[in-house]
Amino acid sequence: AVGLFMRAFGYSLETARHFSWLCLAGVWGLTALILRGFPARHLWLALGGLYFLAPVHVVAANTARPDALVLLLATLGCWRLLSGAPLQAIFLCGLGVIVHPNALYFLLGVMACVAVSPALWRRLWRPTRTDVVVMALCLVPVLLSGLMILRIWEHWFGFFRIQLEHNATYRPLDKLIDFRWWLAALAGGALAARVLSWPAAFVWLVYGLAALLV
Repeated sequence: AVGLFMRAFGYSLETARHFSWLCLAGVWGLTALILRGFPARHLWLALGGLYFLAPVHVVAANTARPDALVLLLATLGCWRLLSGAPLQAIFLCGLGVIVHPNALYFLLGVMACVAVSPALWRRLWRPTRTDVVVMALCLVPVLLSGLMILRIWEHWFGFFRIQLEHNATYRPLDKLIDFRWWLAALAGGALAARVLSWPAAFVWLVYGLAALLV
């Protein structure tokens, strides 16, 4: 996606940053569209705006990294989940995994939401035509990526090994400690929303938990 954007607008760091900004703008636009349907929507929009001013989002929108595209795919997935299309949600979030492994947080979050929502289970076994189209569109980039990896297997494996070694130097617990109050508040809110049967709030609070971990 970034390569196609650069091909159209030029190859530069600035172009890559513009792509990230546009992805985050799309994330906020989708979020605002969904929050408009909530009771007391002005309050939710204000809280959503503050959430997207968090450093993790400001940085993602101003760097040449895949985080913004991951957030866009995750937001699309959550939107489809709230629309009662669990298969589309799972495949969209799964597509994010080939963009960056951190998308796994969102994929697991969406799968957890589906697992605790019996009303959605029927749609898993009875896909609609739209479900099939979205799943096919998500599978095409995955297959193309697989073919590319096969062509440069040795180089890709070497790069992947270096990344694993580099990531092993991180301390995941540090991030959990840094965000402990946000995580605790979001987890408590998600639990309360689940108990009170507020599916939309539950999905978005789970989304918030995953976004802080990216």
